[in-house]
Amino acid sequence: KFMTLQTKKWINLSAITGFMLFIIFLSMNRSNQLQTQINTYQQQTLQKNRLLSSLHSQLGYGGMIHFFKNYVLRGELQYYNQFNEVVEEINNTLSKFRAHSLNRTELSALTSIQLMTDDYTQAVASTLKLWQKGKTSNEVLVKLQSVESIRTSLGYGGMIHQFKNYVLRGHDKYATAFTQQ
Repeated sequence: KFMTLQTKKWINLSAITGFMLFIIFLSMNRSNQLQTQINTYQQQTLQKNRLLSSLHSQLGYGGMIHFFKNYVLRGELQYYNQFNEVVEEINNTLSKFRAHSLNRTELSALTSIQLMTDDYTQAVASTLKLWQKGKTSNEVLVKLQSVESIRTSLGYGGMIHQFKNYVLRGHDKYATAFTQQ
């Protein structure tokens, strides 16, 4: 039997329409998958930036280094306790950071921060012993000179600053600057 020309047109139009609807469905599905991936990436980046901000405040002024200096200079137990509390916060923040997918540079940075935190913790323990032995703040400072040189390499323009810039901006020059610190 012969199909009429009109029937053939309707069949072709239906096939083309069905094919286009199928392509539109695939595109929308892929678009939804892409949007989900973008949202996940943005959420992870936002969480990393929040953690980085926490680390920055936990390490710097009003944080670990601040309490360390106050304890070394004054020998008051409240600074020792505040130091230990903030070190616990830093360790928790580092654990949360490690829960994210991290590249080699970020892992290296977290390891460096952990090692530096451990160095400060050891220095505080040594300081406690020196205070318990009745040493003066000058004697304590002389024993801890190497820790101060570590702090200088961490602050503004130092390792933490470069790591923050790398995370926020993603430029290789910051990763290079960080690894050189």
